[in-house]
Amino acid sequence: MNKEIIVDGNHTVHRIWNTASGQRLATKSGKPSGVVHGFLMSICTIAKTFKSNNITVVWDHKSDHRTALIEKYNESKFLSPEEISESPSFYKASRYAQRTEKDHTSFHEGLLPQMQDLQYVIPKLGIRQLHVEGVEGDDLIGITVERVCGSSEVVIVSSDHDLWQLLGPDIRLYDPIQKKSFTENDFKAKFGLSPSKFPEIRALSGDANDDIPGIPRIGEKTAAKFIVECGGLREVIEQSLNAPKNALMSTVPNYLSQIELAYNLSYILGNVKELEPYQQAEFENQWRDKTEPSWNDVQTFTDVYELKKVWGLIQEVFNTDEFSNVKTFEELWAKLGDCQRCKLYKTRTNIVRFGGVEHAAVALLGEAPGATEDFWGSPFQGKAGKHMRINYFEPNGLCYEMFHILNTVNCRPVVGNENRPPTKEEIAACNPRLRCQLRLVNPKVVVLIGDKALKVFFPETGKISRERGLIYTHPDWVGIQFIAVFHPSYLMRLGQSHSDVIKSREDWKLIGKMANAERYACEKDDRTYRIP
Repeated sequence: MNKEIIVDGNHTVHRIWNTASGQRLATKSGKPSGVVHGFLMSICTIAKTFKSNNITVVWDHKSDHRTALIEKYNESKFLSPEEISESPSFYKASRYAQRTEKDHTSFHEGLLPQMQDLQYVIPKLGIRQLHVEGVEGDDLIGITVERVCGSSEVVIVSSDHDLWQLLGPDIRLYDPIQKKSFTENDFKAKFGLSPSKFPEIRALSGDANDDIPGIPRIGEKTAAKFIVECGGLREVIEQSLNAPKNALMSTVPNYLSQIELAYNLSYILGNVKELEPYQQAEFENQWRDKTEPSWNDVQTFTDVYELKKVWGLIQEVFNTDEFSNVKTFEELWAKLGDCQRCKLYKTRTNIVRFGGVEHAAVALLGEAPGATEDFWGSPFQGKAGKHMRINYFEPNGLCYEMFHILNTVNCRPVVGNENRPPTKEEIAACNPRLRCQLRLVNPKVVVLIGDKALKVFFPETGKISRERGLIYTHPDWVGIQFIAVFHPSYLMRLGQSHSDVIKSREDWKLIGKMANAERYACEKDDRTYRIP
């Protein structure tokens, strides 16, 4: 069964904010980052723990529904003196009353901006986000559970006891701090009741944390005991009116309207039709508004917050490859578009897509385009490319049209007007495109030209002077042989008798044999490669 994960956004954020790291972490410029760091790490850990990226994050708003209940209760002319003394000023009033000026400043300067930034980035992760004006987060969770249960196992990420009433055979509560689940069976063992009875317990005991009034001296255990013994809240009231079992139960009739209020305040809505029409429309729009991930925006966001490790974890947990469903080169170039996935787009003339032919038995992977390549939009068109063709292609019966030629990055890296090596960040931004391009080419051999190309696939290897000429295989690329060679821009600066030039002749002689062997195999198997 699929797993649907529902994250209580406000509850999670406030728990992180109240930790040392939540308060302490900041960027180099002093921008608070602890909540953003903790929340994104929590999302990744949860997705990894439950092996599911089907995640909905729910945010809180002040509940119009519960505010109206309390206003109606306080305006009633039929309150007993006891009820008047116990009546709350408004729902969750004490939470606001207890905040100091320092707390307000901390919230507005430290926590609120991070919450707003999280609400910006969460949809970029491909995660559904719900925040409906005038609807409390617990109700949105209840409505979401009702919508997905039956077809999915539901994990509610929160330690809020109010949500216990939602527990069921395939619905659990998960505390990300304690890393423990609380299930329907756990609730039954604790109270001897079905979780759906929890609002009845709260109707008698109240909840001081949420300013829900309770009957004096009746806590959760006593309330549960009364309900178990009598069979339900209605039966407890009838018993207390007719033949109370003890002095404590005899006080229940003094609080009848309060019991009704406490029950209604505690009860979590479970159907979108219980909302106001405009709230229903807003909910449905947000439910349908789950968007495709925008990994470039997520990477930029984590860069701004200086969270490289978090971005690495996101890449590990989520399928951040936006090209994974691309099936043709036309789709690839359309998806690539006017690429702005790194800063190289600002100085390029052309995107250098590939050279040679689309499908080839052998692919040549270079480092980056130079000035000539940037002008023509094709790799190895400059002096280094000419040197490679004359000295290594032609002596071994090779030609440009036998290969699919590409680079680790599609755009020219420059400092002023001079070429420079691409950075790790630039290579990483272009890597999904590179992997997709190689997947479409489907070569049998990949020639890694230069150290940068080698390190893209084999980052733990040594210098290219030690690795060149060796044939590698890669667990992610079954059926492909990799061979590394010196870059022609290095070789063209050496004399013909230099040892690296002599080694390179031998390397290319081997590549010539491999290319011709693959050409023969392609012709024999009637594959679609364009071999001259």
